[in-house]
Amino acid sequence: MLTEEEYKKLLLAMRKVDFIRELSIGELESLLSNLDRHEYSKGQRVVTQGEMGNSFFLLLSGTAMVFLKDGWFGKKVIAQLGPGDHFGEMALLEEGPRTASVQANEPLQVFVLHASDFGGILMKNPAVRDRIQASVSKRKKAMTNPSTKPK
Repeated sequence: MLTEEEYKKLLLAMRKVDFIRELSIGELESLLSNLDRHEYSKGQRVVTQGEMGNSFFLLLSGTAMVFLKDGWFGKKVIAQLGPGDHFGEMALLEEGPRTASVQANEPLQVFVLHASDFGGILMKNPAVRDRIQASVSKRKKAMTNPSTKPK
């Protein structure tokens, strides 16, 4: 159960996400009822590049780094995430391998939405799918040009 403060933070964070911001009240209530809260400790991986993805993540508190594998043991940091940031939206459209890894820089709280719980909203609102695809395109562009941080 969320505290009032956490609920306010969640709503503020959700307003920053293009495809969530424009959902109807009913769709938003459905989305909220399907969110799971997870906590990660400093240094813990949230997702790993190459693993199959089926979830979207919205950061409530803490920070995380997004990185790509660089050789056998190296990593190339491509973004830093903080409260209100999100990742994994492509997994809401289709299951596929993660394009980057995300690791907690400090204790991290996230809300997770699984693709199976979001399918009904996509079926009723195809414009949401278009907004997710636009967001994914921006992120892919930023991955090839890390000086451009996606929003």
